[in-house]
Amino acid sequence: MTEKLLAHALCAYIGTKSVLATTMTRGEYNEYRGWQIPENEDPSERGYLVEYVDGGKPNDERHKGYISWSPADVFERSYKQSSQNQKAVTEKELAEKAVAPRVTRSDIDSLKDRITYTTEQCPGGTTSTFVHAFLDGKFFLATGFSACVNAENFDADIGERLARSNAEKHAENKLWELEGYRLFTTPLQPKNHIERMQDEKHELDVKLTALKAFLAKLGTDQVPLLTDDQVYKLESQAEAMELYSTILGSRIEYDAELIGALG
Repeated sequence: MTEKLLAHALCAYIGTKSVLATTMTRGEYNEYRGWQIPENEDPSERGYLVEYVDGGKPNDERHKGYISWSPADVFERSYKQSSQNQKAVTEKELAEKAVAPRVTRSDIDSLKDRITYTTEQCPGGTTSTFVHAFLDGKFFLATGFSACVNAENFDADIGERLARSNAEKHAENKLWELEGYRLFTTPLQPKNHIERMQDEKHELDVKLTALKAFLAKLGTDQVPLLTDDQVYKLESQAEAMELYSTILGSRIEYDAELIGALG
């Protein structure tokens, strides 16, 4: 096909692809493929090795999909990193890193147990179903909604379950908002000595757990090689920390009982 005919034959397309990719210079990619890079190409040019996972015959035995190289600017204009690569935030992580009062998952779960739901399916042949969420049966939190485009597909039970699921999600989000605002507007009270000891014990126990996990991996390739003296000192440290934690726990329990007895 001549260049003139090719220009007339080119059409515009818009596509969506899911790919795997990693940073790799043009020179590294050619080396990876076992190729000699052409003299007119820059081996230091930034780019990505791209593996197409939704089509294309594999062209390298090390990969399940078709691979190619893309310049960084071209790739970064066309693709955004998937949220699947992001590590989920856990309640444990939030608790360990918190340095001030916060709303916890257990706070919200306790409130969720107090939510009641009412269902409303609109009469007159509609497919609309509403489920309303109330805290303690009185305070309105949220409404969940479901409907069918075609009335022939309507099923009352499915409609209620979908609306209920939506109501539960919206109600939980509202509880987080309300509890956050309540905490924000509540003046911080200075901690008493028992609460300070509880904080100290919590921080100590977190560090002790991490140290024990490290010691449990000794002798494996997951930790660096340590001398016998280093191991002895770490084990002694763990024993001292465990004793300290036990003493703190005993003091907390004793002082709490004493304050309770004094009223």
